[in-house]
Amino acid sequence: MNSSSMLRSKVGAHRPQADINVTPLVDVMLVLLIIFMVTAPMMSAGLAVKLPNASASQPLEPKAPIVVTLERDGRVHLGSDEIAADAVGEGVLARVEGDLQRSVHIRADRDTPHGAVVEVLNRIAGRGLTHIAILTQHAAQPAALSSQTDLPAPRQPWWGCDCHHRRVPE
Repeated sequence: MNSSSMLRSKVGAHRPQADINVTPLVDVMLVLLIIFMVTAPMMSAGLAVKLPNASASQPLEPKAPIVVTLERDGRVHLGSDEIAADAVGEGVLARVEGDLQRSVHIRADRDTPHGAVVEVLNRIAGRGLTHIAILTQHAAQPAALSSQTDLPAPRQPWWGCDCHHRRVPE
């Protein structure tokens, strides 16, 4: 062999290795995974403290909404009790027990006159209640209505309450 071929074989033997050794990377990642698995439950549990007692404390559970039902013949029900239409505001106010943020759901028959529904809304909103919802059934939108794109934007209700339109689950 001549000296130039030996020189090339020695130079080729000392070329840098192009492969990445991932074994140390996997080892570090497994150690970090174990550390996070052990410490994560400790972080979400919080610290153990003894809470003080308070006689005036109240639970934070949400209260069930007050339901007002209007029948097509004009009868008004507050919960399961029938009530006069002109007394619905006072009846709802008595049931909310001073909590004006309590939700009131209005269930009106589809054949109930619009004026009767607005009158009940006005009597409830006039007592300071602002979380009023009108319950409806979910139905597919008719094709004639879905093709109309030039409908006016909805305006703030005239009675000045934060009213919502909610669907009753089927």
